[in-house]
This record gives sequence, structure tokens and C-alpha cells, in this order.
Amino acid sequence: MFTISSAVTAACIAGMYQTAFIIGIEFVGGQWRVWCGNLHSALFAVGAAILCLMAYYIRDWRELQFVIALPIAFTLSYPWLFPESVRWQVSNGQMSKAIKTIRRAAKWNSVYIPEEYLYASED
Repeated sequence: MFTISSAVTAACIAGMYQTAFIIGIEFVGGQWRVWCGNLHSALFAVGAAILCLMAYYIRDWRELQFVIALPIAFTLSYPWLFPESVRWQVSNGQMSKAIKTIRRAAKWNSVYIPEEYLYASED
């Protein structure tokens, strides 16, 4: 069981790190991307320090491995929790999906976006 959970954790950790980084960069404005990337890297270092504390207090390796592998379960829900990037949709010619994503984000943020703004880039 230890070997299997270690292999799953090792296989997923790189994708989890990159996915979180890309999602963080995609959802902030251009002026905040550097800060967001630096914060993400700093939080990774903080997480490594917290892992040392967790290993000190959780002495059973099975429980520690379970606690370490638990966040990976949350990343499996990313495709359903987070929409595709509007930039990606537009660059792949999926304008109707991009407009739908923008409308959903506007509704979530209680913001009104005039229709002429949504279709301005199609000209």
C-alpha cells in the first residue's frame, strides 16, 4: 500500500503543482502575474516546511502518507470546478464557449458586461 500511494503521489505531484500555477496565473491580471507566480513558489516552500512539522507530529507513516496524498484528491475535481481558460478558448476558435465562460464569471461576480463588449473581438 505504501508503494502504491507513494507512486500515485509522485506521479500526480508535478501535475498538481503545474495546474495550480497555471490556474493562478490565468485568473489574475497581467500586472499581478509575477506576484502570483512568486507567491505560489513561496507557498510551495512553506508547504515543505509544514511537511516537516507534520512528519514530526504524525509518527505513523501510513497516516502521514494518507495526509500527504489527500490534497491530490481535490485536484481530481479541477476540471469540474474551474472553467477552461478564456484565452485558450479564444485561441482555439471556441468563441461561443469563451463568451459563455465570461458570462458565467460576470454572473458569479455580480457584474454586468454589455453585449457589444463580448462580440467586439469577433470583428
